Amino acid sequence: LKEENDLVHESCTVLEQQLEQSQRKASTHLDTETKLSDCQDQLQTLKSDLTKV
Repeated sequence: LKEENDLVHESCTVLEQQLEQSQRKASTHLDTETKLSDCQDQLQTLKSDLTKV
C-alpha cells in the first residue's frame, strides 16, 4: 500500500509540473497574440496615415 501511495504521489507531482508548464505556455501564447494584435492595429493606423498624405 505504501508503494502504491508513493507511486500516486509521484504521478501527482509529475502532473502538477506538466500543468504548470502548460499554463506558462498558454500565458506566453496569449501574450504573443496580444502583441500581434497591437502590431496589426498599429500597422492599420500607419497605413491610414500614409493614405492621408
